Amino acid sequence: MSSLIHSFSVEEAERYGVEKAVILYNFRFWLTKNMANDKNNIDGYVWTYNSATALSKLFPYLNAKKISRLLKDLEVSGALITGNYNQIGYDRTKWYSMPEFSLKAVPITISHICEMDSPDMSNGFPIIAPPIPDSKTDNKTDIKTKTSARLKFDDLDLDFANAMYRSLLIQDPNFKKPNLNSWADVIRKMRVIDNRTHDVMAQVWTWARQDSFWYKNILSANSFRDKFQRLYLNRFPANNLKAVISEEKQKRKSITANVLDVNNTDW
Repeated sequence: MSSLIHSFSVEEAERYGVEKAVILYNFRFWLTKNMANDKNNIDGYVWTYNSATALSKLFPYLNAKKISRLLKDLEVSGALITGNYNQIGYDRTKWYSMPEFSLKAVPITISHICEMDSPDMSNGFPIIAPPIPDSKTDNKTDIKTKTSARLKFDDLDLDFANAMYRSLLIQDPNFKKPNLNSWADVIRKMRVIDNRTHDVMAQVWTWARQDSFWYKNILSANSFRDKFQRLYLNRFPANNLKAVISEEKQKRKSITANVLDVNNTDW
């Protein structure tokens, strides 16, 4: 293990911290490999999968509990997308993708220092690293509240705003960089005032980026908040609403028929 190396993007380390950047780099490596091999293409994304327990063996300097928290933070911020495509219903192993691995997105090219094939992993992360010093202890939160009197968003709100901007760059590499602090404050308002969670917002934003109408109409945090209710109802439609209404109508017809049937003694 001592001769193995973990790599990470400096930009992502600055944004998320070294530990999350290392995890993202490994996800990106395997997603790139799966994309090249036309593997695990499901619901418009390329996927890879693994559990926090398995990842703790690959990253011995991170325990499973902390990895679970780091993965959740990355999911909430929009850096990771999760799903469950296991063939066995009770298998809860999570599947992971990233916004840039949408099959509608422009393919990306990644340089790496790791082996393309690992005998210990078929669709996970290569075992390639000595420990990276843990500069943060588990009893400290990763969220730091901004001290601005006007803008009171936290780090996850800012991460979310950055993820929104990155996904727009996939559509248009020349998309003008917005005031991300202002975007983050809108996300804070959606979270605090509108009672929307980061997880739900991430799912709705991802859906809007793939919709043929909304992808060109939702281009800012303000428009996202303004149209969120409509976007939400599109992303989470009441698929069984017609069936429920039909069932209620049938019940009413049955009750009416029984009342009108003088030979019916059930009532």
